[in-house]
Amino acid sequence: MLWGIFFFAVVSIMVADFSLARKQLNRSFKQASFLVGLCIITTLCFGGMIWHMKGSSKAIEFITGYLVELSLSLDNVFVFVLVFKMFSIPRSYQPRVLFWGILSAIIMRAIMIYFGALLIQKFTWTNYIFGAVLLFAAYRMLTQTEESQLKLASKLMTWVQSLTPLTDKLHGQQFFVKERGKWVATPLLVVLAIIEMVDLVFAVDSIPAIFAITQDTFIVYTSNMFAIIGLRSLYVVVERMIHRFTLLTYSLSFILLFVALKLLGSGFYHIPPLISLSVIGVSLAVGIISSLLREPKK
Repeated sequence: MLWGIFFFAVVSIMVADFSLARKQLNRSFKQASFLVGLCIITTLCFGGMIWHMKGSSKAIEFITGYLVELSLSLDNVFVFVLVFKMFSIPRSYQPRVLFWGILSAIIMRAIMIYFGALLIQKFTWTNYIFGAVLLFAAYRMLTQTEESQLKLASKLMTWVQSLTPLTDKLHGQQFFVKERGKWVATPLLVVLAIIEMVDLVFAVDSIPAIFAITQDTFIVYTSNMFAIIGLRSLYVVVERMIHRFTLLTYSLSFILLFVALKLLGSGFYHIPPLISLSVIGVSLAVGIISSLLREPKK
């Protein structure tokens, strides 16, 4: 029953997102904020149903996992903003790229979660590998700069160019066009490929992070999907306010560090779900509020 409700909620949000995007290509901040709010309310309602049907502990794990995945998705969005700027992609074209990027991410993460769950069930020492990955991810997030992110995007662009012939001009929202009798890829496809690769890199961090919260495959998958289905609208909100989130990286690094230590120490002490939720929630709130109160960057 919960699986049925989950799929209905996810499909409904994606249909609403897609239909609104078609009516207004250059989505307004107000419209995007409404959809982000709708995603959050739907997620909380689903968490309430988990509480009713599976108990408070599972519901807390779900909300905690959702917060972890949502907070790490913010870092994805920061990179997406840089990639779109790098290729001078108009705002009206960005929703199409994000739609296909998110659809692919849903499939890719489902596969990664499935194999991650199998590894943890068969080899308990996998927890320590995941914990080490998260420690490195926390360090990388804390030390990464805009320049390093652009270098990564540039390397990915070179890789895409080696796979397919490209045109250097945009052709509306087309990924492929015919030039001189041959099909060539447009810069929009290059951006989509880079976004897919970026999401794969971040998924290597976020999937172990959610397994540090819970190893219930249902909770892992549903919390992950609820965090990314509203990513297109979240992108619009963050893109308009990115200059204000100057301190959020510290909170995200701390969250990764916390879940890494939780995973590495799981064989010695199990941190109660409510404490994990409190630590992660407070850390995220402190990062957002302190960033908004700080003098914005010019």
